[in-house]
Amino acid sequence: MIMKKIIVLLLLLSTSTMWAQIQTSSVKVASKAESTQPKAPYDSTRNIPPIADLDTYVGQMVFLQGVSPRENGYFGFQKKGGGRYGSGAPENSSNTRFEDLYGKYFIVDAIEKNDDMFSSVRPKRVVLRNRDDENDIVTYRPHYKGENPWVTVSYYNYVRSQIGKKFYLLEKSLKGSTYEYGYCLNSNDINTGEPITFGYLDLWELVDISTNEDDLTLIAIFKNTKGNMSFCSIFDFGKTAKDSYKLLPQQEYNRLAKKYGSYYTKLMLKHDYEVGMPKELFRLLWGAPDSINSSAYSEQWIYGGYDADYFYFSNGKLTNWN
Repeated sequence: MIMKKIIVLLLLLSTSTMWAQIQTSSVKVASKAESTQPKAPYDSTRNIPPIADLDTYVGQMVFLQGVSPRENGYFGFQKKGGGRYGSGAPENSSNTRFEDLYGKYFIVDAIEKNDDMFSSVRPKRVVLRNRDDENDIVTYRPHYKGENPWVTVSYYNYVRSQIGKKFYLLEKSLKGSTYEYGYCLNSNDINTGEPITFGYLDLWELVDISTNEDDLTLIAIFKNTKGNMSFCSIFDFGKTAKDSYKLLPQQEYNRLAKKYGSYYTKLMLKHDYEVGMPKELFRLLWGAPDSINSSAYSEQWIYGGYDADYFYFSNGKLTNWN
């Protein structure tokens, strides 16, 4: 099974099918909904803005990429005004068939507020107009974590501009009171199929952008200094929902090392922390806290709800935790 995937990815690397499938130049498109024009510029280093900044999304062109597994189709799309978009997935009428949406370009026309009983907790709706059919208008409610089936042309161009640049891996997942560290890169070498041994100081160079033929999602191809090759989702270039990184640019790491010294920046890459760590580095490791309690002398950062983790900072440095 691994070998089959290796062959697929090698074909992707050799044919570069991605370049023919998506726009590679910025396109300025005026929205029909002039009253909803963004009051702030769109941040192209994120695919989709945080829910609070979703209005900056208006006017962007988006490309509907693949979805895994394909047979489940796309979830959450509706016709403008209500009703299912397309004919629905075979076994789930709430889904839209993969064939009805894949590969289409839409313009973000407006961001609509919710008017139902869950409006205070559910994200706003995005109104999308088909670039090639003025009458084809759909709505979609973005996932609160920012995981969505499309890529903006602006974000794609940003990722493509990073080809040739190098990155450190920086990803931590928290489960209860235990820590599980993982990487966004695929764990097997795409040339040999052998497991990759990841080192915390390894640099990975972005060498290509392509399409995974298994599910037609967009992927980024990386190579490290040891010659290993791997891939990750194109979405892993943007900041996470909590403003942390999975791929930390070498340039950003160098800035942090110059500002705080190499001891704590290397500690951050090891997915570890200790008393004295600057809170900027801690935030990159853990992401933004769910809540903060402040006093005149210190801050308490809280992660999670029941059985939460608490961290304490004074003068911008970590002092304690429980």
